[in-house]
Amino acid sequence: MKMKKAFCLALCATMVVPAATVFTACDPNSKTTVINCAVHNGGVRWAWLEEAGARFSALKENESYAEGKTGVKIEITPGNGLANEAMATDAYNIYFVERTDTYGFINSDLLLDISEVFDMEDSNGVKLKDRIYPEMMPALTGDDPNKYYVLPGWEFYAGISYDVESFNKIGSWFAAPAADQPDHITAKDYIVGYPTKYGTADMLGPQLKAKKSCGPDGKYGTNDDGLPTSLQEMLILCAYQNGNGVEPIHITGKHIGYVNYMVAGLWASLAGYEQMKTIYTFDGTPVECIKLDEDGNMMFTDEPLFEGINYIKKPVTEMVPMTMANGYRSNDMAAKYYATAFLQAINTEVGLMSADSRDGSVNHTSAELNLLLGGHKLGDTDIKRKGMIVDGTYWWIECELDGKHVDYNVVTEMDANDRDIRFMPLPTSLNTTTTEGNGEKNTMLECAMSVTYVNNNIKDNPELVDACIDFLSFLYSEEELRYFTENTGSMRPINYSTKGIELDSIFYNDLLERRNNSNVVYFAGDNEIFKHNRSGLKVELSGFVFKPVIGGVQYHDYIAPMRNGVATAKEIIEATRFHKSSWFVQ
Repeated sequence: MKMKKAFCLALCATMVVPAATVFTACDPNSKTTVINCAVHNGGVRWAWLEEAGARFSALKENESYAEGKTGVKIEITPGNGLANEAMATDAYNIYFVERTDTYGFINSDLLLDISEVFDMEDSNGVKLKDRIYPEMMPALTGDDPNKYYVLPGWEFYAGISYDVESFNKIGSWFAAPAADQPDHITAKDYIVGYPTKYGTADMLGPQLKAKKSCGPDGKYGTNDDGLPTSLQEMLILCAYQNGNGVEPIHITGKHIGYVNYMVAGLWASLAGYEQMKTIYTFDGTPVECIKLDEDGNMMFTDEPLFEGINYIKKPVTEMVPMTMANGYRSNDMAAKYYATAFLQAINTEVGLMSADSRDGSVNHTSAELNLLLGGHKLGDTDIKRKGMIVDGTYWWIECELDGKHVDYNVVTEMDANDRDIRFMPLPTSLNTTTTEGNGEKNTMLECAMSVTYVNNNIKDNPELVDACIDFLSFLYSEEELRYFTENTGSMRPINYSTKGIELDSIFYNDLLERRNNSNVVYFAGDNEIFKHNRSGLKVELSGFVFKPVIGGVQYHDYIAPMRNGVATAKEIIEATRFHKSSWFVQ
């Protein structure tokens, strides 16, 4: 299909030249083949690559890729903005990066054809290309679907992590209905009718004797029992924690834009998998959108969206089949508005966000440590107990690699990996409590958009081509995929066994189980719009969808205009819409 009109949602983000060491070209007098690797300076970091590189070097100790040379050395440079249009002159050979427009690089002849890696077979004779998740495959090629230039990288998910120990301390779990409680449980064993301005709910309370609710999945005995199933319940939970000495929603104040992770996670959970994937697939699935009037303006009622909050209004909605022709409506999703409205509510209502979220000196790893401390003092500083933290799921390893686990161990004389903190299955409705048998499978949004590829400027260098192909084949072997997950707590969108993998932390063990039992929305689509406009479509921390322009000023998150008093959730949604006039036509 040939597109007739350019898509102008957003300009591609300018790539920043990394501050990390830049390697010069390989020393022709070296007696060892050197592969220079560039790796994203964040997320899962690069300790896993160092260990894998050491194993590969040991394996190839006596192998020669060029006359007069023996063995392979893996050099690693961490940095940000490593991938750019000047790649042709870079000394990096292999890139392990995030959120990159690989399709543009392929069309600019910047990436090496690595199809040979995709034909690598596992122990059962199954090729790698048949084990990579099918929905990912179109994102790994250019116009020729039989040539592969990109391998899928690591995953992380947007949302909220919660401290089980804090929840237990004050019993901030929703109780099952009285009819589902054991016979010996009576009203005195749990808090009945805990009143808030947002509604009333039954909570377990610190005695923890009652049965928890079935949670968002509608099943008793699973690891989401007692968690909020609607945004209304989420507000009640925040009010309950605030009223019982726990700061509910915890965010770094220095990087307050992390709230975008919460909006993205809630958007996916509220929309559900079938609706959410249409932001990339445009496959005709009916999606609940805010209805437009004859002039194309969004329609709202005078009815409050949340009980007890009169300043946020409920929209008029309609079901819209999401196709390539009307894909501009994907950002009109009701779920996106509900998630943004929840952000406005917790930002405005007193006590629902932590004090750290308003302290510009508290960076992300300090905020992570403050959650980890669980109410323990840090020196002479009182650290109030937190309930939940907003971040990507890489935060646990980031916290560890930044030395915060050691800080925790010193302060508490306990092992941070034993802390019972988990990734939260988020609410699936606006105000309807999930009952047994009426739940939904958890939906998570993958936001790393991580990829691996080889710089095409080595195409005429057989030594480096062969060495890079072998290294990638090694990294994507069954054994190394398992090592990667054990080292980082992260998965790749590839079918490989995780049976028997024992991760160090409760957090990553729980996340692995949750990921394997959830629907995951990946940054992938088999259509021309997705191929040519990834920068404008991606839903991640710094994506176009999170950069509203209001009053001629562009913001890089949803909370700054709220705190500046220049925009409400309604105005932010209107400012981040796609419009028909700038959409592809067939």
